[in-house]
Amino acid sequence: MISNTKEIIDSYFYERDLLLKEEPNPMFYSSFLFLTNVLIAYNYNYYTYSALFAILFITSIVVHSYDIFLTNIIDKISVIAVTLYGGYIFINKNITLLKNLAIISTFLTVVYVYTYGYYTNNYCFHEDKDTRQLYHPFMHVISSLGHHLIMLA
Repeated sequence: MISNTKEIIDSYFYERDLLLKEEPNPMFYSSFLFLTNVLIAYNYNYYTYSALFAILFITSIVVHSYDIFLTNIIDKISVIAVTLYGGYIFINKNITLLKNLAIISTFLTVVYVYTYGYYTNNYCFHEDKDTRQLYHPFMHVISSLGHHLIMLA
């Protein structure tokens, strides 16, 4: 029992040390886009939206610095919270058809890139690190833009 616990602890610290030695990736830097959502939401009196984006920014920075199971789960929870709240605002606003189409297009693009990519090991889930590091920041850009459109519509 004690040696098993020691192996688990040693494994954790080994994994952590490997993660700490890696250079931050483009996904880390593209997470800073969410700060623009924090500021715009706050400026337009969407205080809950602003707080949710602040949490998303923090969890995104953490997960792209220390990508372990727990940080991934916490980040996904904040993504879901922002998505649901953005959907709530979107549904309760009178938005022109063109803006509706733009917002829905950004949402569907992110859903496609993530979901299709997940099931086919493509885009954000591609085996090639460079491909993953291209599409994940792309998702950050598109989702940030979509939420800006919701707030500014």
